Amino acid sequence: MTISMTKSDQTMMTNKAKEPVLAAAAMLDVLVDEGVSSIFGNPGSTEMPLMEALVDRKDIQYVLALQEATAIGMADGYAQATGRPAFVNLHTAGGLGNAMGALVNAMNTNTPLVVTAGQQDSRHLFGDPWLSGNLTAMATPVTKWAYEVRSAREIVPALRRAFLIANTYPKGPVFVSLPMDLLDEKLEGPILRRSAVPLPAPGNVSVFLAWYRAQRSKPRIALLLSDAVVQSGAVLDSVAVAEALDADVYGTPLAGGNLFPTRHSAWKGVLAPNFKSIRDQLGGYDAVLMVGDHALLAYPYSEGDPIPPSVKFIQISAVAAKIGHDAPADISIHGDPKLTLAVIAKELGAGRTAEVLRKSNRDPKQFKLEGIQGAPLHPNVAVEAVLATRPAGMPIINEAPCTFGAVRDLWQTDESDRYYFVRGGALGFGMPAAVGVSLAGERQRVMCFMGDGATMYSPQALWSAARYKAPVKYIVFNNRKYDILMRVAKELGGKNANSDRFVGMNIDSPGIDFDALARSASLQYASFDTVDEVLRQLPSILENDEPWLVEIRVTGL
Repeated sequence: MTISMTKSDQTMMTNKAKEPVLAAAAMLDVLVDEGVSSIFGNPGSTEMPLMEALVDRKDIQYVLALQEATAIGMADGYAQATGRPAFVNLHTAGGLGNAMGALVNAMNTNTPLVVTAGQQDSRHLFGDPWLSGNLTAMATPVTKWAYEVRSAREIVPALRRAFLIANTYPKGPVFVSLPMDLLDEKLEGPILRRSAVPLPAPGNVSVFLAWYRAQRSKPRIALLLSDAVVQSGAVLDSVAVAEALDADVYGTPLAGGNLFPTRHSAWKGVLAPNFKSIRDQLGGYDAVLMVGDHALLAYPYSEGDPIPPSVKFIQISAVAAKIGHDAPADISIHGDPKLTLAVIAKELGAGRTAEVLRKSNRDPKQFKLEGIQGAPLHPNVAVEAVLATRPAGMPIINEAPCTFGAVRDLWQTDESDRYYFVRGGALGFGMPAAVGVSLAGERQRVMCFMGDGATMYSPQALWSAARYKAPVKYIVFNNRKYDILMRVAKELGGKNANSDRFVGMNIDSPGIDFDALARSASLQYASFDTVDEVLRQLPSILENDEPWLVEIRVTGL
């Protein structure tokens, strides 16, 4: 049957499409059009218009956190896992204040987040009412862009701009303040279309290729990879370039992701956050090709520069202003990392690395599990035992400082493995991020390594894991102390170390009852003291579809 419409029928449909809608409903339409299916948040009275608009929506899930930093952490993990901006709704000035540390992490990790907060009713903002505050001033230091809408008509374009800015290099969190009364006003007309995210095309690649081809003998090149490789989806492209250049491959200090398949013969490990150590490792090369920016970090202070003057420094960065930030760039290439590496690989005749990766006989470090039954375990041995039970493909979120080095040394990864690390340095990321990563994978099983101290920064995430049936396996390496601080104190050689007092660094009086903590959030609990217990009992827990908290008692390093 054919239906023909008269001009008056078409006019009626057009008018119907432009029927006024509440600004809160238009806001949700924008989110759906931007690919958002989950809102992470902790609501308050200033968020009531949004919560009302969600009642009849079946296309957006509200993921409840019990504290605002936990909401940001869950969204952070979700955004990193999906590669798309995640959406967060906070509660006015107090909620934004609670979230600040988590936003520091997102800013340093370049996680694309669109963060909003309900502002007090604009009709009495001049009088500084209760629950109001200068939200944009608070958010500005920890976001790329912060704006408070001034009319209902600005809500849709402000959100469109927020998603674009969050997802444009350098990616990161943005903030929009929403006065609550504006969400209850009506808007007319279709929603504003979204803009395409710009990707900087590779530039200046020819200069690098000309230099490379002009060398009389094949130069020794170190390929230095940062989180920009993971964010742009360029892991396999970096493998192709490494093979074409016959380069050794290093990860930048404090990198947050699985940068390169560690089974590959070119992989040499992650550099330590110490400039002298970096100089010693890179000084023997003719050139260093670094992918990314603001990636050569030192902690604590290190004397000198990370790249020796005798080594040619070549940098690929999607952010032109960040070129030369870590060291003077002899050759700079401004472009999207994936596009740029793909061009270099093609120009150098690289093969189809995506299909067949060259494997190596490189043996990882081993800590000899056999015969070790003493308790508590050394953390390196505990890590080795846990990794031995890990099912293939299970992501790891790591916020257990006593395990950082061992995980990098021991875990044999391929190009599809995912690793998440708190590069921003603000504790409280791991537990909520694990929930976000799990939900992004449609309740995928994930492992989350936690220290006993770090666990207490975001214990509210346990409740969210239980509520949303996210099968996160929290592995708490419990040494009953802030062991990483004790190690810093020993390096400094001050009174804390010499008197063996370690002021403010012990968590043993009282000790944390992790069994009770797990039960308080309805999680399953287990504790292990020996390698044998880990190897025998952990596999069944990791294959289970419920969230667990597993405590492993370990020594200090």
